[in-house]
Amino acid sequence: MNYRIHPDGSFDLVAEKQQLLSAYPSIDGIPVRPIKAEASAHAVRYELTGGALTISIQAEGDVLAVRCGVEGLEGAHDIMPIGSARLGGCDRAFVQGLGMGGPSGFSRLDGGELISHSLIAIGDEKNCVVVNAREQDRLHNVYRVRDGYLSAGFDTECVPVDELPTLYMRTGEDYSTALRKCAGEIASAMRARPVTKPAFHWCSWYYLYHTLDQKTLEEYLEGFRKYRETAPFSHIQIDAGYFPACGDWLEANELAVYRRNYHFLYRN
Repeated sequence: MNYRIHPDGSFDLVAEKQQLLSAYPSIDGIPVRPIKAEASAHAVRYELTGGALTISIQAEGDVLAVRCGVEGLEGAHDIMPIGSARLGGCDRAFVQGLGMGGPSGFSRLDGGELISHSLIAIGDEKNCVVVNAREQDRLHNVYRVRDGYLSAGFDTECVPVDELPTLYMRTGEDYSTALRKCAGEIASAMRARPVTKPAFHWCSWYYLYHTLDQKTLEEYLEGFRKYRETAPFSHIQIDAGYFPACGDWLEANELAVYRRNYHFLYRN
Protein backbone atom coordinates (compact mmCIF):
# COMPACT_ATOMS: atom_id res chain seq x y z
CA MET A 1 0.00 0.00 0.00
CA ASN A 2 1.12 3.55 -0.72
CA TYR A 3 0.25 7.08 0.26
CA ARG A 4 0.78 10.59 -1.01
CA ILE A 5 0.66 13.85 0.92
CA HIS A 6 -0.12 16.95 -1.12
CA PRO A 7 1.12 20.52 -0.48
CA ASP A 8 -2.39 21.69 0.48
CA GLY A 9 -2.49 19.15 3.33
CA SER A 10 -4.76 16.59 1.65
CA PHE A 11 -3.54 13.02 1.27
CA ASP A 12 -4.24 9.82 -0.67
CA LEU A 13 -4.24 6.26 0.70
CA VAL A 14 -3.80 3.87 -2.20
CA ALA A 15 -4.06 0.10 -2.60
CA GLU A 16 -3.69 -1.77 -5.88
CA LYS A 17 -7.40 -1.64 -6.73
CA GLN A 18 -8.98 0.65 -4.11
CA GLN A 19 -8.14 4.24 -3.25
CA LEU A 20 -9.05 6.85 -0.67
CA LEU A 21 -8.28 10.12 -2.41
CA SER A 22 -7.97 13.75 -1.31
CA ALA A 23 -8.63 12.91 2.35
CA TYR A 24 -8.66 15.86 4.75
CA PRO A 25 -9.37 15.80 8.49
CA SER A 26 -12.68 17.08 9.78
CA ILE A 27 -14.06 18.14 13.14
CA ASP A 28 -17.78 17.82 13.93
CA GLY A 29 -18.48 16.95 10.30
CA ILE A 30 -16.77 20.02 8.83
CA PRO A 31 -13.36 19.93 7.06
CA VAL A 32 -10.78 21.80 9.10
CA ARG A 33 -9.91 25.31 7.94
CA PRO A 34 -6.28 25.67 9.00
CA ILE A 35 -4.54 28.96 9.55
CA LYS A 36 -1.54 27.14 8.13
CA ALA A 37 -0.91 23.59 6.86
CA GLU A 38 2.68 22.37 6.97
CA ALA A 39 3.10 19.26 4.80
CA SER A 40 6.09 16.93 4.58
CA ALA A 41 6.57 13.54 2.96
CA HIS A 42 5.10 11.69 5.94
CA ALA A 43 3.02 14.16 7.97
CA VAL A 44 0.85 17.27 7.96
CA ARG A 45 0.38 19.75 10.79
CA TYR A 46 -2.81 21.82 10.62
CA GLU A 47 -2.63 24.96 12.74
CA LEU A 48 -6.17 25.83 13.82
CA THR A 49 -7.86 28.44 15.93
CA GLY A 50 -7.54 27.15 19.47
CA GLY A 51 -5.18 24.28 18.70
CA ALA A 52 -3.77 21.99 16.03
CA LEU A 53 -4.01 18.55 14.43
CA THR A 54 -1.04 16.52 13.22
CA ILE A 55 -1.63 13.64 10.80
CA SER A 56 1.27 11.23 10.23
CA ILE A 57 1.22 8.24 7.87
CA GLN A 58 3.52 5.23 7.91
CA ALA A 59 3.66 2.05 5.85
CA GLU A 60 3.94 -1.08 8.01
CA GLY A 61 4.20 -3.99 5.61
CA ASP A 62 0.87 -4.38 3.82
CA VAL A 63 -0.78 -1.94 6.25
CA LEU A 64 -0.88 1.85 6.35
CA ALA A 65 -0.99 3.42 9.83
CA VAL A 66 -2.63 6.86 10.14
CA ARG A 67 -1.92 8.62 13.44
CA CYS A 68 -3.49 11.84 14.69
CA GLY A 69 -2.12 14.08 17.42
CA VAL A 70 -4.41 16.70 18.96
CA GLU A 71 -3.42 19.99 20.59
CA GLY A 72 -6.16 21.90 22.38
CA LEU A 73 -9.46 21.76 20.46
CA GLU A 74 -11.57 21.09 23.55
CA GLY A 75 -15.27 20.83 22.83
CA ALA A 76 -15.06 18.69 19.68
CA HIS A 77 -17.76 16.05 19.50
CA ASP A 78 -15.97 14.02 16.82
CA ILE A 79 -12.64 14.13 15.02
CA MET A 80 -12.16 12.35 11.70
CA PRO A 81 -8.46 12.03 10.76
CA ILE A 82 -9.64 10.66 7.40
CA GLY A 83 -12.39 13.03 6.39
CA SER A 84 -14.40 12.97 3.15
CA ALA A 85 -11.97 10.74 1.22
CA ARG A 86 -13.17 10.15 -2.34
CA LEU A 87 -13.48 6.41 -2.95
CA GLY A 88 -12.01 4.79 -6.02
CA GLY A 89 -12.54 1.18 -7.09
CA CYS A 90 -15.33 0.69 -4.56
CA ASP A 91 -18.96 -0.20 -5.17
CA ARG A 92 -19.84 -2.02 -1.93
CA ALA A 93 -18.98 -2.10 1.76
CA PHE A 94 -19.13 -4.45 4.71
CA VAL A 95 -20.49 -2.49 7.65
CA GLN A 96 -20.42 -3.47 11.30
CA GLY A 97 -23.56 -2.78 13.32
CA LEU A 98 -23.53 -1.52 16.90
CA GLY A 99 -25.74 -3.52 19.24
CA MET A 100 -29.39 -2.76 18.49
CA GLY A 101 -28.35 0.04 16.10
CA GLY A 102 -28.56 -2.19 13.06
CA PRO A 103 -27.29 -5.47 11.54
CA SER A 104 -23.86 -6.13 10.09
CA GLY A 105 -23.43 -7.11 6.44
CA PHE A 106 -22.78 -5.99 2.90
CA SER A 107 -24.37 -2.95 1.29
CA ARG A 108 -24.07 -1.33 -2.13
CA LEU A 109 -22.63 2.15 -2.36
CA ASP A 110 -25.67 3.66 -4.05
CA GLY A 111 -25.51 7.19 -2.67
CA GLY A 112 -27.28 6.56 0.63
CA GLU A 113 -25.49 6.96 3.93
CA LEU A 114 -23.84 3.95 5.57
CA ILE A 115 -22.56 4.01 9.15
CA SER A 116 -20.20 1.36 10.45
CA HIS A 117 -18.67 0.85 13.89
CA SER A 118 -15.20 -0.43 14.86
CA LEU A 119 -14.23 -1.25 11.25
CA ILE A 120 -15.31 -1.02 7.63
CA ALA A 121 -14.36 -3.00 4.53
CA ILE A 122 -14.81 -1.29 1.16
CA GLY A 123 -14.10 -2.57 -2.34
CA ASP A 124 -15.50 -4.32 -5.37
CA GLU A 125 -16.89 -7.82 -5.80
CA LYS A 126 -13.62 -9.60 -4.92
CA ASN A 127 -11.07 -7.16 -3.52
CA CYS A 128 -11.24 -4.77 -0.58
CA VAL A 129 -9.44 -2.67 1.95
CA VAL A 130 -10.31 -2.72 5.65
CA VAL A 131 -10.02 0.41 7.78
CA ASN A 132 -10.08 -0.01 11.54
CA ALA A 133 -8.65 1.00 14.89
CA ARG A 134 -7.12 -1.80 16.92
CA GLU A 135 -7.63 0.11 20.18
CA GLN A 136 -11.36 -0.19 20.90
CA ASP A 137 -11.67 0.60 24.61
CA ARG A 138 -11.10 4.35 24.77
CA LEU A 139 -13.10 6.08 22.03
CA HIS A 140 -15.99 5.05 19.80
CA ASN A 141 -14.56 4.27 16.34
CA VAL A 142 -17.04 5.19 13.58
CA TYR A 143 -17.15 5.30 9.76
CA ARG A 144 -19.55 7.14 7.46
CA VAL A 145 -19.93 6.61 3.71
CA ARG A 146 -22.07 8.92 1.59
CA ASP A 147 -22.13 9.81 -2.11
CA GLY A 148 -18.84 8.02 -2.77
CA TYR A 149 -16.91 9.57 0.14
CA LEU A 150 -15.62 7.95 3.34
CA SER A 151 -14.93 9.57 6.72
CA ALA A 152 -13.18 7.58 9.44
CA GLY A 153 -12.49 8.62 13.01
CA PHE A 154 -13.74 8.86 16.56
CA ASP A 155 -16.48 10.30 18.73
CA THR A 156 -14.54 12.31 21.30
CA GLU A 157 -17.73 13.60 22.97
CA CYS A 158 -16.12 16.91 23.97
CA VAL A 159 -13.53 15.10 26.14
CA PRO A 160 -10.00 16.54 25.79
CA VAL A 161 -7.57 14.15 24.06
CA ASP A 162 -3.96 14.55 22.97
CA GLU A 163 -3.76 11.56 20.65
CA LEU A 164 -6.38 9.49 18.88
CA PRO A 165 -6.10 5.72 18.42
CA THR A 166 -4.23 4.80 15.24
CA LEU A 167 -6.30 4.00 12.14
CA TYR A 168 -5.02 1.10 10.05
CA MET A 169 -5.77 0.44 6.39
CA ARG A 170 -5.19 -3.11 5.16
CA THR A 171 -5.55 -4.44 1.64
CA GLY A 172 -7.00 -7.89 1.06
CA GLU A 173 -7.56 -10.16 -1.91
CA ASP A 174 -10.94 -11.06 -0.46
CA TYR A 175 -13.20 -9.79 2.30
CA SER A 176 -13.07 -12.89 4.46
CA THR A 177 -9.27 -12.99 4.69
CA ALA A 178 -8.92 -9.25 5.27
CA LEU A 179 -11.64 -9.15 7.94
CA ARG A 180 -10.22 -12.19 9.75
CA LYS A 181 -6.76 -10.58 9.90
CA CYS A 182 -8.30 -7.34 11.11
CA ALA A 183 -10.31 -9.14 13.82
CA GLY A 184 -7.18 -10.97 14.96
CA GLU A 185 -5.25 -7.72 15.29
CA ILE A 186 -8.06 -6.12 17.30
CA ALA A 187 -8.30 -9.19 19.54
CA SER A 188 -4.55 -9.15 20.16
CA ALA A 189 -4.47 -5.42 20.92
CA MET A 190 -7.45 -5.73 23.30
CA ARG A 191 -6.11 -8.91 24.93
CA ALA A 192 -9.17 -10.94 24.04
CA ARG A 193 -9.48 -14.42 25.50
CA PRO A 194 -10.16 -16.60 22.45
CA VAL A 195 -9.63 -19.85 24.36
CA THR A 196 -12.34 -19.08 26.92
CA LYS A 197 -15.12 -21.63 26.87
CA PRO A 198 -18.26 -20.17 25.21
CA ALA A 199 -21.02 -19.16 27.62
CA PHE A 200 -24.65 -19.30 26.51
CA HIS A 201 -27.06 -16.69 27.81
CA TRP A 202 -30.74 -15.93 27.28
CA CYS A 203 -32.31 -12.57 28.10
CA SER A 204 -36.08 -12.08 28.16
CA TRP A 205 -35.89 -8.47 26.91
CA TYR A 206 -34.92 -9.30 23.32
CA TYR A 207 -37.82 -11.72 22.86
CA LEU A 208 -40.59 -10.54 25.14
CA TYR A 209 -39.84 -6.94 26.16
CA HIS A 210 -42.38 -6.09 28.90
CA THR A 211 -44.72 -9.05 28.32
CA LEU A 212 -42.95 -11.73 30.37
CA ASP A 213 -45.00 -13.53 33.01
CA GLN A 214 -44.48 -16.65 35.10
CA LYS A 215 -46.40 -18.98 32.78
CA THR A 216 -44.36 -17.84 29.78
CA LEU A 217 -41.09 -18.19 31.67
CA GLU A 218 -41.96 -21.75 32.68
CA GLU A 219 -42.69 -22.58 29.03
CA TYR A 220 -39.28 -21.21 28.02
CA LEU A 221 -37.53 -23.17 30.76
CA GLU A 222 -39.21 -26.35 29.60
CA GLY A 223 -38.03 -25.64 26.06
CA PHE A 224 -34.48 -24.95 27.25
CA ARG A 225 -34.35 -28.34 28.95
CA LYS A 226 -34.83 -30.01 25.57
CA TYR A 227 -31.70 -28.35 24.20
CA ARG A 228 -29.35 -28.66 27.15
CA GLU A 229 -26.94 -30.87 25.20
CA THR A 230 -26.60 -28.53 22.20
CA ALA A 231 -27.02 -25.18 24.00
CA PRO A 232 -26.00 -25.54 27.64
CA PHE A 233 -27.28 -22.24 29.04
CA SER A 234 -25.25 -20.88 31.92
CA HIS A 235 -27.34 -17.75 32.61
CA ILE A 236 -30.98 -16.82 32.13
CA GLN A 237 -31.76 -13.14 32.67
CA ILE A 238 -35.24 -11.94 33.56
CA ASP A 239 -35.33 -8.36 32.37
CA ALA A 240 -38.27 -5.97 32.19
CA GLY A 241 -40.83 -8.57 33.23
CA TYR A 242 -40.00 -8.33 36.93
CA PHE A 243 -42.20 -5.27 37.55
CA PRO A 244 -46.02 -5.07 37.48
CA ALA A 245 -46.13 -2.14 35.00
CA CYS A 246 -43.72 0.04 33.06
CA GLY A 247 -42.55 2.80 35.39
CA ASP A 248 -43.09 0.83 38.60
CA TRP A 249 -39.38 0.07 38.83
CA LEU A 250 -39.40 -0.45 42.62
CA GLU A 251 -42.47 -2.68 42.71
CA ALA A 252 -42.07 -6.43 42.25
CA ASN A 253 -44.42 -8.93 40.69
CA GLU A 254 -44.38 -12.68 41.26
CA LEU A 255 -41.33 -13.10 38.99
CA ALA A 256 -39.13 -11.12 41.39
CA VAL A 257 -39.38 -14.04 43.80
CA TYR A 258 -39.53 -16.69 41.11
CA ARG A 259 -36.30 -15.60 39.40
CA ARG A 260 -34.27 -16.38 42.53
CA ASN A 261 -35.17 -20.02 42.01
CA TYR A 262 -34.88 -20.30 38.22
CA HIS A 263 -31.42 -21.88 38.37
CA PHE A 264 -32.78 -24.74 40.49
CA LEU A 265 -35.82 -25.16 38.23
CA TYR A 266 -33.72 -25.24 35.07
CA ARG A 267 -31.05 -27.61 36.34
CA ASN A 268 -33.62 -30.04 37.69
